[in-house]
Amino acid sequence: MNFDGNGKVTVSEMDAYDFFERNDSIVILVDRIPFVLKKNKSNILKGVGDWIDGESFKSTEKSFTYNQMTPANIQRAKWVANHYDINYKNILDYAFDENIGFDQLNKNLIIKNESACNEGFDLACIQVFSLKLIENMGGFSQIVNSDSIENIKAQPDDDLEKLGQKIITLGNAEGYGLLANYYMFLGNEEKFKYYKDLGLENGCKLCFNLEINSLVEEIEGGE
Repeated sequence: MNFDGNGKVTVSEMDAYDFFERNDSIVILVDRIPFVLKKNKSNILKGVGDWIDGESFKSTEKSFTYNQMTPANIQRAKWVANHYDINYKNILDYAFDENIGFDQLNKNLIIKNESACNEGFDLACIQVFSLKLIENMGGFSQIVNSDSIENIKAQPDDDLEKLGQKIITLGNAEGYGLLANYYMFLGNEEKFKYYKDLGLENGCKLCFNLEINSLVEEIEGGE
């Protein structure tokens, strides 16, 4: 595990991820999954919770250094911490509130994420896009209760398309995958392929998953 001093951390020689420091913990957002690590010793972090519970990560140096070196990195760390609180830390409290259904929870999360998105935080914009696409397709309840994924359709939405472009402009290649996914549910095969292929060229992980799914469907369709 390597903290680059520039706002990112590399886990097991994989991609670089956002993180923030809070008290005796480091929280890393790995592909939208939070990894919580407790400071065990100056050069050892111990995993807590799902995925990495009990695992130890050791620095090759005498100690881990978590410094955020620029004002932009400090601001991003604050955004990441707020993002974690809204979408992960407090989500179970909302989910099990009998007075709030899943569709209302979806609306509340959109509102809470829009502020940081408007300030230029790409991860918040990704969250808003994903939540608004759910809303566009009839809401969480309708999607869950649908007999088949083929029955789930999106409606044309200029705001979603602009938001996808904004995510790309902010430097996050996942915007290509979000737009590809949107056009897939619209039934627009040409634009789905266009954004998927562009995303693959730019390192979009969602696009890679969409490509795998497409290949599997082709193979199954040929059987």
